[in-house]
Amino acid sequence: METTGALKLDVFTYSTIIKVFADAKMWQMALKIKDDMLSAGVTPNTVTWSSLISACANASLVEQSIQLYHEMLLAGCEPNTQCFNSLLHACVEACQYDTAFRLFQSWMDRKTSSNLTGDHVSVAEEVLEREEASESPLTSPNHVPSHNLSFPEGFQFAPTTTTYNILMKACRTDYHRAKALMEEMRSAGLTPNQIS
Repeated sequence: METTGALKLDVFTYSTIIKVFADAKMWQMALKIKDDMLSAGVTPNTVTWSSLISACANASLVEQSIQLYHEMLLAGCEPNTQCFNSLLHACVEACQYDTAFRLFQSWMDRKTSSNLTGDHVSVAEEVLEREEASESPLTSPNHVPSHNLSFPEGFQFAPTTTTYNILMKACRTDYHRAKALMEEMRSAGLTPNQIS
């Protein structure tokens, strides 16, 4: 239809197609559409990148999700909170619970430190330092350390109810940790929902 001029494939069309494949857990097709999109000269936007990261997160592909995050930054596209939630979701789906908590804590620490000092610290450095300092074994035998997760200038990570819900899922059977997250969510001014 596009070759006959009956349809113009733009960023919204491609993003919708990618989202459909992401929701259907067909991550390979979502990535193929991204390649087609780039070949056609259409620039992905934040929605496109979020859907791509989500597609890989739904398939428990932590490293692929992180790679897409890097591609997004290299393309000059600013991530949103949904991108970070998708990265956390990827960790939880891959049973990398400790990594999810470390990423979240690093993001929150970075937010606090940038508010205090103006520094923009690489999350990777913080995560790796914590992994090296930690004496407890990771909960997942297939743990893959996250690396080089950095933030664009001026980005402020603001956790949402969804962020906390993902982290509560990472608590597994640790009721007290989940309850503490619920209290933290409330103190941040967020309202727990049915999923919480």
